[in-house]
Amino acid sequence: MKSVTELDWVTVDFRAVGEPGWRVVYLVDLDGLRFKAWPLAGWLIQEQDTYHRDIDAPATTTRPLRRVVPAHCNGLGEVRDATKGDTFWLVLRPGEPEPTAERQLIARAERCLLSEGLTAALRDKLDARQPIRLGQGPTLSPKQTDRLRELLTQ
Repeated sequence: MKSVTELDWVTVDFRAVGEPGWRVVYLVDLDGLRFKAWPLAGWLIQEQDTYHRDIDAPATTTRPLRRVVPAHCNGLGEVRDATKGDTFWLVLRPGEPEPTAERQLIARAERCLLSEGLTAALRDKLDARQPIRLGQGPTLSPKQTDRLRELLTQ
């Protein structure tokens, strides 16, 4: 019988942030290139849960893999993995400045390149000065396109 292994992450612990000022940042599309920063609630400690879909599979005795992920508090008071979904971007530590418009532009371009494999196509559009739409986000203005070209060729 063929065994199919499925992997999932299960939260085994939560640690609240020790110092105020930690923020989780999401890229959102509201009137152009923007982001939204929310207070970071803490850190989820997760273990990789492996299980087999057939009963003949041998049990494993290996120690599960662990990871630490940022957590935010939703509107219902529940702590959730902040990295779930397409808009998670980064975590800022206390005192770290908010991202610049250029940094946002680069992040959106990188996401576009990674998700759609547009490396050559994006460069062709940049060279031809054609309008560029970053994934499902906004279309870049000519000025933003020129700035992206500069940043990618540095």
